[in-house]
Amino acid sequence: MLEAGSEYETIEDGAKMGKVFLEAQVNPHTKKRTGAIGIHNVVDLSTFLSVLGRQEIRMSLRYGGKSFANYVMKVEKDRVLYLDINDGPESEDTTIGIALDIEDVSTLKTERSKFLLKMARRLLPGLNRYALWFVAEQLQIKEKQSHRALSDVEITLGVFNKLKDILRLKGISDFGHFLSLFAVDAQFLQGLNAQKLSRIQEAIDLGVGLKIKYMASGQAQVSEREVLPKELRQENNRSYLVAFCRLRNEERTFRVDGILHLEIV
Repeated sequence: MLEAGSEYETIEDGAKMGKVFLEAQVNPHTKKRTGAIGIHNVVDLSTFLSVLGRQEIRMSLRYGGKSFANYVMKVEKDRVLYLDINDGPESEDTTIGIALDIEDVSTLKTERSKFLLKMARRLLPGLNRYALWFVAEQLQIKEKQSHRALSDVEITLGVFNKLKDILRLKGISDFGHFLSLFAVDAQFLQGLNAQKLSRIQEAIDLGVGLKIKYMASGQAQVSEREVLPKELRQENNRSYLVAFCRLRNEERTFRVDGILHLEIV
């Protein structure tokens, strides 16, 4: 979606042609076909689905302030019921809604950079700075293209692939884990964290433990732990779980957005 119409020289032309391309994706048969195939049978979304639970996620594409296409995914805790691409009005069943204005190409590219640099901050803690060129230099990515735009694309892709390799070495390949750590859309993150907070609060109320897969923010290390949750805290717009950690045999504080997976034990 980000690259639709990006080959055109002006933002206006790119947005217009991007709309033409994306509008052509509207298809009344998509819902039926994806429902029959089961996206969860093709892509591993198990953790992502277990955290989200039952949701209808809707991304509306807009041009000139008007919606022209909607990507709608209906999910339950263990499956994707369907993916629908339509041009209809918003449904009352939508639980997570995202609006994307395609003519704001510069904003989309900024969001892409924010996403990439969020990955770098989580996976490469301790760097002096997190400008794209500096991160690329630390990862030993060389600039090959003389054309500035092509060079930026090449460096961005190179950094992403290097960071993806680091994730793989840490045992993180699940799409749900990926979104939990690096998504930048505020509405989506709010919905994702709300699901985690709800399950943590359930464990606190029941007085039972949790098994969590957690990435520590300081060392970017991934570990699995059993914890006894005590309370939830909010500090500087972040949510934290205070719990007794059986691995460390002491009370610890965990960032909720660093919890990749959790289950009640």
